[in-house]
Amino acid sequence: MNSIIAFEAQRVIATAVAFPTAKHIIIAVLGGLLIGWIVAAVMKGKLKSVEAQTNAASYLKKDSFRVTQSNERFLYRNVTKTKLQNDSSKNN
Repeated sequence: MNSIIAFEAQRVIATAVAFPTAKHIIIAVLGGLLIGWIVAAVMKGKLKSVEAQTNAASYLKKDSFRVTQSNERFLYRNVTKTKLQNDSSKNN
């Protein structure tokens, strides 16, 4: 009798700790995506929407910005040189 109870207990424990099937994994992934989408949608809804501006004039106060020096700095330099040939027949 004790061996039957022990066998039944082992069977119950083995089925209780079974590995997840593909169905369970798919449900978990889809559930996570759904929860993430809901959270992102709520956060997006809280953003303040503004109208796009065509230039930065509305962001600056009058006479508060003055450019005194202008430089350009390039991180990379690509030079392409092409020799232009003089066509003597076109000049005539």
